[in-house]
Amino acid sequence: MRFPDDQHSSLDKLTDNQSSMTVKPMDVQPFASVQPEEALMYPTCRITVNRATINCLCLKLHTEMKNCLFIFAIFIEYAYCQTDTDAKNLLTNLFTTQSYNKLVRPTTNQSNPTTIYLEFFLYGINAFDEIQQKLTTTAYLEIYWYDELLTWTPSSYGDLADIFLPQEDIWRPDIALENGFKDLESLGSKFIHAEVDYDGLVLWKPFHVFDSKCKLDSTYFPFEKQSCNIDFIAWAFDDSEVYLEVGTDGVNTEDATDSNGQWELVSSSIVSFSDEGVSQVRATLVIKRKPLFFIINIILPIVLLSVLNIFTFQIPADWESEWGTPLQFGCRLQCF
Repeated sequence: MRFPDDQHSSLDKLTDNQSSMTVKPMDVQPFASVQPEEALMYPTCRITVNRATINCLCLKLHTEMKNCLFIFAIFIEYAYCQTDTDAKNLLTNLFTTQSYNKLVRPTTNQSNPTTIYLEFFLYGINAFDEIQQKLTTTAYLEIYWYDELLTWTPSSYGDLADIFLPQEDIWRPDIALENGFKDLESLGSKFIHAEVDYDGLVLWKPFHVFDSKCKLDSTYFPFEKQSCNIDFIAWAFDDSEVYLEVGTDGVNTEDATDSNGQWELVSSSIVSFSDEGVSQVRATLVIKRKPLFFIINIILPIVLLSVLNIFTFQIPADWESEWGTPLQFGCRLQCF
């Protein structure tokens, strides 16, 4: 405990008879009127005591602090008690004892469909190819479902409530991009892990660059808007086995508002439906062209040259360059 210099000087002026370490009653002056023995109950109070009383007060505070630290240590030890042995025992029970098979659809009653929830998180609009009519986006999906074959009791494994497993080791829905440009390929990569909770909830976040078809509408160029669909489908299963639903967040575009220099995201939506017995989820992105580049480099020069071309009729008839100037303006217009 450290005191200001003025308090040190006042303590040094104590008489010799006070150095006998006789403890006198504390002169405690808290903000409210309390008894000296109640002073410890008020953390903000003004204390005027001699050195012996200060030592006693510090001893009491030190004892209380040790008790608090002891209780806190017990709480921490109780909260974090999972070990690697608990995790190994859990994996052994799931994959060896219960013989988990990733080829089996994760439901105890195979006549019931497995509901898959899908959310689309857009990172950015990479490009829009007007010739090939192709939209390139960077995004990741949050896909979650309940795996009834991956459940356990946390208290049996040191209160272990969730684990992370490689996506190749568990059952996954064969979700693919239906209107893509490339060959059909699975989502995610081998290094991606899925989070599995004790109640069977599986959360899988595959990251991907999607090349999807988008029909071009250039009616109002360069002020047009394009509406592009990104369709996800459960490829091998029909809707009686796997049914796709839209998750809570739907489409999240917070990170993609200013991701492209030529195109601006206007709105987005997502719906789920069945087409010929196959469940699908369609995310729709409405993008608008930023026209400033075309206005400055194409429209504005053409307008100015057209206006200047009108003034060529004001040139005198006997001027030597009467016909040269209009030709020059005509050539410039042809360039644009």
